[in-house]
Amino acid sequence: METILADLLLARSTGTSQLELHRAATDIRVLIDHSRAASRAAADARQVTIDIIAAVPAWAEVDPSRIRSCAGRATPRAVS
Repeated sequence: METILADLLLARSTGTSQLELHRAATDIRVLIDHSRAASRAAADARQVTIDIIAAVPAWAEVDPSRIRSCAGRATPRAVS
């Protein structure tokens, strides 16, 4: 989240509309699993199970901050 906020502040200060990606080889399953763990209490309260079905590991060249942010917003919405 800090990286995204820093990018937005930089884009605003420089007047550019493009955000920079910080790509790295990332195990996407790990990022999604962190999001699942953060939503576990809400899922348990609603008696919802969150299953991740993916090959272990699931490597991709992505910006981990962006994927973490997306998963962090999508998982709680799926539970509620």
